[in-house]
Amino acid sequence: MEVQKLNRYLELEHIPRIVDMFLEKGEMRKIAKNAYYLREGQKSDKVAYVAEGGFRHMIEASDGSEKIAGYSFKGDFTMAFCAFDGTGSAVSIQAYKDSVIYVMPLEEVRNSLTWGDRYNMTRIALSDVYGRLLLMHRGTPEERYKSLIGRFPGILNEVSLKEIASFLRMTPETLSRIRRKLL
Repeated sequence: MEVQKLNRYLELEHIPRIVDMFLEKGEMRKIAKNAYYLREGQKSDKVAYVAEGGFRHMIEASDGSEKIAGYSFKGDFTMAFCAFDGTGSAVSIQAYKDSVIYVMPLEEVRNSLTWGDRYNMTRIALSDVYGRLLLMHRGTPEERYKSLIGRFPGILNEVSLKEIASFLRMTPETLSRIRRKLL
């Protein structure tokens, strides 16, 4: 059975070549559970390949609580979009378990890709993000949960239900009711 990915761009045919480049040329870093790769407001021009472990992308809500905005799992890449324009990161990127990453400058990665590779990665990544945004606004909590589990069932083995609820913009109680109903 093929392992499903949360982010569809990882299914592109040139991704294995990019992963090999990170493993060969990237700077290996070990990030302990709950340690930060990047904090909100920090500047970075780097991209990291997640060889082991995983990361949560968090934002601080207006009420001071932390919300999960996204994830980077084993076999994925992680970065803050500030790498594109030099501004501070809009998210904090924190390891949810002990992790190993390989880090490279975005410019070096960009220069190694063809225009077509960059276009396809950008097109699919934007399509995924926009699709999730639309689902958050028009989908019911149950539809959002089913969509996530349908796309990436392994998330249930990676992070807590409380975090999944935060990612799906619902309370843990609502998620529990949905899960009970579906079982």
